[in-house]
Amino acid sequence: MSAEKLSPRQQMIGIMYLVLLAMLAMNASKDLLDAFLKLEGGIDLTANNFVENVQPVYYKIEAAAATNSAKAKETLKNAHLLKSKIQEIHTLIDSHKKTLISSTGGVDEQGIPLAKDNQDIGAEYLMTAGHGEDLRKKITALKMFVCTLVDKKDSAIYQSVNTLLATDEFKDYEGNKMSWEAGLSEHLPLAAVTANLSNLQSYLRNTESITVNYLYEELGIDNYRVNKIQAATIAQSSYILRGEEYSAKIFLAASDTTQKPMILIGNYDEALYASNKEIKWLSAVDTLAVNDGFGKYITKANAVGAHSWKGIVKIPHPNIKRKGEFLTYPFENKYLVAQPSAVVSSDKLNIMYLGLNNEMSISVPGISSDKIRVSAPKCDISKVGNGQFVFKPKAGGKTDVLVQAELSPGHWENMGSYAWTIKRLPKPDIFLGDKMLNAKMSKQQVLAFAKISAKYSADFPLNAQPGIEYCGVETTTSGSTVMSHGNADKGVFSPAHLNAFKALRKGESITLMIKTRGADGITHSMTNTITIN
Repeated sequence: MSAEKLSPRQQMIGIMYLVLLAMLAMNASKDLLDAFLKLEGGIDLTANNFVENVQPVYYKIEAAAATNSAKAKETLKNAHLLKSKIQEIHTLIDSHKKTLISSTGGVDEQGIPLAKDNQDIGAEYLMTAGHGEDLRKKITALKMFVCTLVDKKDSAIYQSVNTLLATDEFKDYEGNKMSWEAGLSEHLPLAAVTANLSNLQSYLRNTESITVNYLYEELGIDNYRVNKIQAATIAQSSYILRGEEYSAKIFLAASDTTQKPMILIGNYDEALYASNKEIKWLSAVDTLAVNDGFGKYITKANAVGAHSWKGIVKIPHPNIKRKGEFLTYPFENKYLVAQPSAVVSSDKLNIMYLGLNNEMSISVPGISSDKIRVSAPKCDISKVGNGQFVFKPKAGGKTDVLVQAELSPGHWENMGSYAWTIKRLPKPDIFLGDKMLNAKMSKQQVLAFAKISAKYSADFPLNAQPGIEYCGVETTTSGSTVMSHGNADKGVFSPAHLNAFKALRKGESITLMIKTRGADGITHSMTNTITIN
């Protein structure tokens, strides 16, 4: 910064100050003391110039803080604290100078101290009375505070502050060591002591200028310079449903075409990054190729459901003081993979059956199955797989199947309501082998199958089948004699039944009194007759 360098005028004042100090040590004349006092005036003018030059910088920091930037607010707080601490010490030194002059008779009509050649008052006031030690402690504390505001990596600034606010032991021209306050006052005339104090004030103002300019520069040190601005849009979702709103954010995207960013894809420790900007990768890292400032992320969608991906964009630090460092910008995005599907429905055949587990596949195009929920007032519903649901009706009649999808976290949208009919299972047919009863059959066929079964018609859409609960068996001979042969357990004919069938002749018959029970718990009774041909 410009505040680190002394102007030719300041350098000249410093040289004259050293020359006059040397002459004073040799008991120079009072005319030289007057010249020394004029030099002190020049030092005061330089200090005032620092004050005027630094004030606009305070205004700039205040303007930055007005934007509600957390960093700018913290910088403004530190700048105001610095200003307060420096002003406190500056005012204290003014008080010391006034006391030294007033206690020795004041000044003449030209403002020159009457006791400008007094070589005792300075040491008595600063050393014996302890005011110098107190001043040294305050300057040391100020230096420690300023050093907390300056990064040690900025060595030139850090060194300047330490030099300006140094309170080390003083060495005289013979190499003898003495305290810092002794170096300001011992064996020196009042004119030199007040000049030393004024010089301290100029160091304070110089420190203030250096530090405030440094704070302002650091405020914008991470600002990324751009040379290209273009309009861009980001849609909230590229997939919407009828009746929903389509929304998109429109903004200006800025970039620096002279810088080529590094785009790293992978999982990283977000908590660690948030605390100190340290990047710790928790997975393998992919580096994207960058063309015209853009990276293109491509991945194969092999699994349905919600997916996310994230990473870090790194660009070289734009400030020369941070050469070798990078600015980092984290990002994260999400996408949804749905199973390719088509929904085919019929408004005429939406039927469920009581007592059965009615399996259905339900999907919403573009929505993963874990984001779908289904309800129906008269049914118990369970999810058994990816988009697979089982409906178990509790009563017959009509019911509506409502399908909802979670389009955003916590927001469920109705996808539609579908009318279904709940029916009882139909009355089954009775079969002997593959032939339906109430038909003519040969005795050999009856004996060959030896078992009856209950079945729903071939066009029944479900696999559920009823069972035989009871089967009473009777035979009718040519003499119209009816004989009962008892129950055929579960429709299986016993050896006694088969012997009775063997005795039958052509035209005689077998009568079966059957009870069946379906999965809905309903019992059907029926009578079937087989005529022997």
